[in-house]
Formats: sequence, C-alpha cells, structure tokens
Amino acid sequence: MHSLELMKQYLPALLKALPTTLYLLFISVFFALILGFFLAWAEVGRIRPLKGIASVFISFMRGTPMLVQILLIFILIPMIAYQNGVDTNNWNPSLYAIVAFSLNESAFFAEIFRSAYLSLDRGQMEAAESLGMNKWQLFRRVIFPQAAASALPNTTNMILELMKNTSIEP
Repeated sequence: MHSLELMKQYLPALLKALPTTLYLLFISVFFALILGFFLAWAEVGRIRPLKGIASVFISFMRGTPMLVQILLIFILIPMIAYQNGVDTNNWNPSLYAIVAFSLNESAFFAEIFRSAYLSLDRGQMEAAESLGMNKWQLFRRVIFPQAAASALPNTTNMILELMKNTSIEP
C-alpha cells in the first residue's frame, strides 16, 4: 500500500484521538511540573526526611516501566478508595492515566530541575544575597531565570516523551 493511501486511511482515526492525547498531555504536564518542582526542592534541601522520601520516590518512578506504574495506579487507587467507602466504578479512566503520567514525569522533571539548580554559579547567589535580596527575590531574579534556561531543552524532551507515552493508556 502506498504511504499516501495509508495516511488517508488512518488520519481520521488519529485526528479523532488527538484531543484526548492533548488533554492527557497538558493536564499531566501541569501537575508533573508542580510536583517535580517540590521534589527537586526537597532533594536539594536540608530536611533529611523529605530528602530521603523524594530520593526514593524519584528512584522508583524512574526505575520502573511506565506500563507497570499505570497498572499499579489502576489497581491501587480503587483499592484505597474502596477501603475508605468511595465507589470508583463511574470514574473516568483518564483520571488514572493522568495520575500515573503526572507521578512518572514529576520524577524526571525533579531531576531536570535539580541538575539545573546545581549547575548555577554559587557566586551569583552570594552576590545577590550581599545586595540584600531576600530568598524570594533571589529565586525570582537570579535562580529561576538561569535554571529555567538550563532546564528548558530537557523539559521539552520529557514533554515530547510523555506525548508518546500517552499511547500506552489502557
């Protein structure tokens, strides 16, 4: 079969599935970015219990296949909800996929953000502190712009990877 004929045959089905793919992608990335930021903050922070929890979570999520994580979420959420008296039979299956994708991607984003933060020149942060900037000003004016520029290529790659992973939604 010629490739143009194949495209004509399958393009309508692909276009029909595109809104679901984009929905899963955008919602999952939104939550993953937020959770990834807090995981990175916990990992570079000085609070040992949070650092340990973040490290174990990141290692588990990065070390297990996405399909296994999706299946665990599909099994664990209904079990936990059932034990607490919540009926999950009418829940949209996309909810489970969003949770699984968000948790998985947050681990990767956390590592990206952590490495971007650690790549910053400490002298710039010390200079900002010597100018009298508080922690929020230091983050907003010095750390975030430089770390975001450093993290952008890898973050974009992970978003594209997630877009491909949305095809394995059960």
